[in-house]
Amino acid sequence: RSYKGSNTPSAAKNYDVMIKTEADCEYDWATTEDVSLATNVNLNMDMARACPEIQASLADVTVDEDSGAYTFSLTNMADDVQDLEADLTWTSSAGNVVAYDNVLVDWAQNGHAVTITPLDDQFGTMDYEFTVVDSNGLSDTKNISFEVVNVNDAPVICNVEDLDCMPLFSQDGDFENILTEGFGVHSKFLGNVSNASKSYIRDMANEQSPDRQVYDWDASVTDCIAFSVEVNALNELVITENTNNELGGSCTVTLTLSDDGLQNSEATPYEVDFSVAPVNDAPVIPTWDRQNGTVMEASNGSIPAAPWQISLMEDDTNLENLTYDLSAVMSDVDTELGDLTWTVEPTVQCTYTNYFTTTIVGDQLVFTLIPDATTNAKDWEIDYLNDNGIHQIGPSGSEFCKIRLVLEDTATAPSYVPNYDTTVLNSAFDSQLAPYVQGQDDIEIGVRVENVREQVADYYLDSVSGFDFNGVTNIMTGTYVPVTIKVGAGGDEGPFTYDHMLAVTFHSDGHQEDEPTRYYTVPSYGTTVSFDEMVYITKDTTNVWVEMDVLTCLNDPCDLTAAVSDRFQTDDPASHRANNNGIQGADWSKPGQYGSNATQTSERRPLLEDSNWCNNRMTSLEVGSICNHANQPPGTFEATSQSLPSVVRTIGASSVPSFAPSIVVVSLTGLFVSALAFSSRRADDEEEVTQTMVDDDAAVSPVIATILMVAITVVLSGVIYVWASSLADVDTKGVPRITFDIEDIDAYDADTGHWRISVQAAETDLATQAVVLRIIYTDADGNTATHDANLADTNGVYGFNPDNSDAFVTFVDQVNKEGTDSVSTFNTGDTIFVRTHAPDGTPLEDVTIQLSYAPNVGQGALLKQWNDLSYDTKA
Repeated sequence: RSYKGSNTPSAAKNYDVMIKTEADCEYDWATTEDVSLATNVNLNMDMARACPEIQASLADVTVDEDSGAYTFSLTNMADDVQDLEADLTWTSSAGNVVAYDNVLVDWAQNGHAVTITPLDDQFGTMDYEFTVVDSNGLSDTKNISFEVVNVNDAPVICNVEDLDCMPLFSQDGDFENILTEGFGVHSKFLGNVSNASKSYIRDMANEQSPDRQVYDWDASVTDCIAFSVEVNALNELVITENTNNELGGSCTVTLTLSDDGLQNSEATPYEVDFSVAPVNDAPVIPTWDRQNGTVMEASNGSIPAAPWQISLMEDDTNLENLTYDLSAVMSDVDTELGDLTWTVEPTVQCTYTNYFTTTIVGDQLVFTLIPDATTNAKDWEIDYLNDNGIHQIGPSGSEFCKIRLVLEDTATAPSYVPNYDTTVLNSAFDSQLAPYVQGQDDIEIGVRVENVREQVADYYLDSVSGFDFNGVTNIMTGTYVPVTIKVGAGGDEGPFTYDHMLAVTFHSDGHQEDEPTRYYTVPSYGTTVSFDEMVYITKDTTNVWVEMDVLTCLNDPCDLTAAVSDRFQTDDPASHRANNNGIQGADWSKPGQYGSNATQTSERRPLLEDSNWCNNRMTSLEVGSICNHANQPPGTFEATSQSLPSVVRTIGASSVPSFAPSIVVVSLTGLFVSALAFSSRRADDEEEVTQTMVDDDAAVSPVIATILMVAITVVLSGVIYVWASSLADVDTKGVPRITFDIEDIDAYDADTGHWRISVQAAETDLATQAVVLRIIYTDADGNTATHDANLADTNGVYGFNPDNSDAFVTFVDQVNKEGTDSVSTFNTGDTIFVRTHAPDGTPLEDVTIQLSYAPNVGQGALLKQWNDLSYDTKA
């Protein structure tokens, strides 16, 4: 309507109304015509479907394999609102085929008639597309599936590689379907798909497409002692050996097969002969099990604490301790135990014959120990004199010597197992699959020969008795003093493996004299012996000490005729010394330590010779030095805190006094004094002399006066000289007055008999070194012999007596003490000893003894002479 040119609308119009909506093929629509819209109107319109529609009756088709042609009509398969169904036009086409070789059916369409014919033995599915078109050219399409259902064919068990289809369970060269004993479990894949090269399943190929059939295998065996069979989930034939059966055997295995078809699923069973050839099982040494008695037990009833580790005691000869029963540690499943044998073999870890030998007696292991052999000796216990120490040098890396116990069965097949012959087991075979082979088992066991501490003596220096200087208390410097010590034998009583000797060396300081080593036989157990030595002592000596080594003899008993270098075990480097990074310490810095340095080690082992070396060194000092013993805590060496014999000094020796030289000296002195006096007066008196002499007739003349003055001076000088001499410290004041006493002591005894001469009184001290004793006697040949002895002689004279010196003459001094100083003089209290027998043992008769004072310079004097002395006459 319009208001153009007017205030009123134009006349109302009528309209045709069409509505449409989208549909599957085109648009559905509805139309209402000649509708007045002068006012609002409500229209009810029914939109009819425009396209034809295929009905649900056109659906998937399923038929059986080989069921023949399938025919149906399409007329009633569609619906159309505008056209009649009979007037509709149909077309069809084949789609996807799922079938073996992609062939499944033959089919044809004639108008609305469709015929589908499945091919023989074929099954599967094929898709079809059907399209219907109406008169307006509108259409509808639908797909259906035509399925030919398989009718199952039974599978066949067949090994296509064998003409007879026989399945092959095992193959070993020319040997099929036979295994040797010991296989345990054997598996053979039978196949899980058909017609594969390694599968024993034969079946229709088209039954495996599009999905393969699922097959189920089974196996059985009846009354078979050799093995059992089953098929596992992987379609493997599992043959399980009966491990309790050691005789082998042959049995028939029945195979069955089925597929997953609904019918005809079972294959014809197949029988296969399978054999187990026995193999000789080696004997077995079982695992050590103390709880169940699987152990080696000694004849004494003991069982090793640790598995396969035997401990024996060194030098044990008790068979009950050395015999071990092996019957509980041997087994064999196919050989009677009585046919098993034991042997012993060495290992690279040690040479067991260094420690023991073995013997097998039936099922018993018997040890015989090598004397003194042990596997766990310490280094200081190795006896290198015994086969160069091989019996004490331990095994490599352990104190157990490893030996190998070998258990073997029979060398040939025992008659009670005939199936060892494969041809007997199964006549189908003409050769041996598993010929008999002797078997063995072995185990390494450790044998420890427990070290038994060797019998070792303790030779010791007796510090209680200490140093015995044999009555020598005063000596001249440079004197060899007789010293006696006591050595005891303690420790173990023995017996000892080797003979020993003691090497004793006395030392003193303050000189450079040689100090020889003496060799002594060791004392018996529990006893002490005394050893004597001459020790050199000087005025500078402050310490006397002794060192005692114990040396092993190369011969038993020790060859005393051999040189020292050939008599004892060598010791290079020297023992008893510490080793500081290859550098040896001082002597006795490590008592008991065997010698070693950067390049070598001594074979001597001191701790096998003496058990305590700290008592093998003794000093006269108050405290001994530190003893760093090789296998003991540090201690100290022995000390006796003894005073040494006093070293005396002597006084000067002068000649016997005479007045003649004194008078000469005094006279000269007087003359000198008189001359001085006379000279001093002459000048003063010169003028008066004449006058005096003239005037005084009674006056003495100057010459006479001078002579008198000289005489008086001489007399006074002599008096002064004698007085001064009495005050001066001189050695002699003239021929001294000395009284003696002499007596004979054990005069008839050639060893101890002597005359003892004692100084009873002396006016003055004489220099000892100037006193000489001369003995004049008749020797064994009747000739006159003379023996002179200086009382200060250090060679067994001064400070000695017949009990501690073999000298012809000995002298004991009554020493003067001046503070700490000892002064030797010949004076009251001194004693001289003269033997009553000559050095050759001849008893002395008609003996003259002269005691003289004989200084080196000047005049001497005979102090005393004894005549007509005889050993058999009282002095």
